[in-house]
Amino acid sequence: MKTLTAVVVLALAWAPASFAQIRPADIPGFRHDCEANKWSACMMMGDLYGQDSHSDESGVPVDNAQAAGFYRKACNGGFMDGCVALGLMMDQGEGMPADKAQAAVLYKKACDAGNHMGCTMLMP
Repeated sequence: MKTLTAVVVLALAWAPASFAQIRPADIPGFRHDCEANKWSACMMMGDLYGQDSHSDESGVPVDNAQAAGFYRKACNGGFMDGCVALGLMMDQGEGMPADKAQAAVLYKKACDAGNHMGCTMLMP
């Protein structure tokens, strides 16, 4: 249940009101912003490619490997929601083998930086 709650909170926090508002033609701009170290754009790209995205509406196919890469970039850049999102993927084995220990490391990194969702994910 806490994983589902975390996904919903992350989606509400960073996703646009509707993924239908984002067209495939908009993706290069988000990608450019991510490459320019605008970490929220990396998070958005991860959300667009992630399994929990609304890819039917956005026209972006689900690609968990790309989602993980964008979340990792956001996390490494200090955008802690990216750490939580990547941790969730690892925790659940979405697009990669499940690795609960590494997920906990990411949750702790986020929590230590003041991210409440990271702290919540560490609770038993």
